[in-house]
Amino acid sequence: TGKRFPFNGVIDTEKSIFENVKDINANMRGIFTYTNGQYALKIEDSESVTLSIDDDDILSSGITVNLESKDSIYNIVEVEFANAQKDYELDTVSFKHTSATPGEDYTYDDNGEELKLTIDMSFITSQAIAYQYARAILLRSRNNKEIAFQGTPRLLNAKVGELISVTNTELGMNAEQYRITEMTINSDLTVQVNAIIYQSNIYGYVTPPGETIDIPDDP
Repeated sequence: TGKRFPFNGVIDTEKSIFENVKDINANMRGIFTYTNGQYALKIEDSESVTLSIDDDDILSSGITVNLESKDSIYNIVEVEFANAQKDYELDTVSFKHTSATPGEDYTYDDNGEELKLTIDMSFITSQAIAYQYARAILLRSRNNKEIAFQGTPRLLNAKVGELISVTNTELGMNAEQYRITEMTINSDLTVQVNAIIYQSNIYGYVTPPGETIDIPDDP
């Protein structure tokens, strides 16, 4: 066991406070929520549904669905970080997608093409934590379904960052779970909602690959 999001970093004082806080949040699965004129911090994690909605809660315009495209799907994600175990030198750790077909390499599902994403996590100094991020980003990219719809005032019982369960006859949805990413309250108290499909498997801790630390023969 250990702290989930320990990190060290250098704050750029040329940036605004808001920009720096956003950078820090990005290194700890933080989500900004905005309610009644105030920002609040929510840590994205495995959790329970806050509100269940069905056809009666969705206005006649229906639900718009966006599926993941090739530009946003990856089979290898590499995270660059300052490794505290190596005197804070720049280091990398990667996670690869394993095909569902036995005996095939990780690019099989993508017609043999390597789809790689490299990201900089400037405040992470642990190889284990960087690996968790690489894994979560890759798994999310494989199923990145998004929905948007206009709902009744009942949607005001949920907030950005929380989970909703959606049942919709037209699209054959049966209690599908989504995390709200954006909400706009209209003048008639209807609510415009954007949400991304919830994947519980991207959270939690998995054992990272072994880390080799070079130690000089002569101390």
